[in-house]
Amino acid sequence: RGPLTILQAESGAGKTSLLQAGLSPRLLAAGHLPLYLRPYNADPVLVIKRAFLSDPGQTPTLASAPLRDFLRQVTDVLGAGTTLFIFLDQFEEFFTQLDEPERAEFVRELAECLDDEGLAARVRWALALRAEHFGNLATFRPRIRNPFENDYRLSRLTRAQAEEGVVRPAARRGLQFEAGLVETVLDDLGVNEIAPPQMQLVCSALYEELEAGETTITRALYEREGRAAGILRGHLERVLSRDLARDQRAAARRLLESLISSEQQRVIRTHAELAAELAAKGVPP
Repeated sequence: RGPLTILQAESGAGKTSLLQAGLSPRLLAAGHLPLYLRPYNADPVLVIKRAFLSDPGQTPTLASAPLRDFLRQVTDVLGAGTTLFIFLDQFEEFFTQLDEPERAEFVRELAECLDDEGLAARVRWALALRAEHFGNLATFRPRIRNPFENDYRLSRLTRAQAEEGVVRPAARRGLQFEAGLVETVLDDLGVNEIAPPQMQLVCSALYEELEAGETTITRALYEREGRAAGILRGHLERVLSRDLARDQRAAARRLLESLISSEQQRVIRTHAELAAELAAKGVPP
């Protein structure tokens, strides 16, 4: 309901799924327009405009207009009953990929949109970012007075939520789990909190191993696949075996290891940095 919402969570908690699969269909059904964007290393203002202008060169005045004026034009076209929701996902890349002058310019334009009461009632913003970058929003001050005023922390799934996430999608496909198996899977994945990506990988692996016509995921299948630990341990090897020749897999493993910090966080590295580091480990550039 607020003009600016910050969605924060650890990597893999489901921010993107919440925006795209959770919120967007409901907003569309209510007659609103959700705009999902991931700017990466581009100016968010330019990315937003390009979402509406396939060829900015055809409308140079509109393309070069301040974002506030541009969005006023958009909302005029949408009509009084429609709210525009702008979802900027992976927003931590705003801090890691853009230089300070570009960041300051976006903050200025965003502040103009938020300070315009008429526009703020028609355009809602949600910035989704990894929790470790949440504090970087302090750099929005003083232009945006309190960027932390309306934030939502997306946690891992509770056990009850995880059970629902396992059982209901299977039921939609006419599948069921053998009695007691869901509890065993969740016991193996965590006591009180379940990481959605791990749950997804385990369930997907079990689903893919079902024989044609089978409708029950059995304990025997789960044991045969090595339970949750075995499935998760073998996931990387299965992906590498599917997509890469044998002589490329060791290099791929080293590459992936170089993209994870000692704190188990993803890190952004340049091509040159990776090539130099892997060359020292015997991997040709």
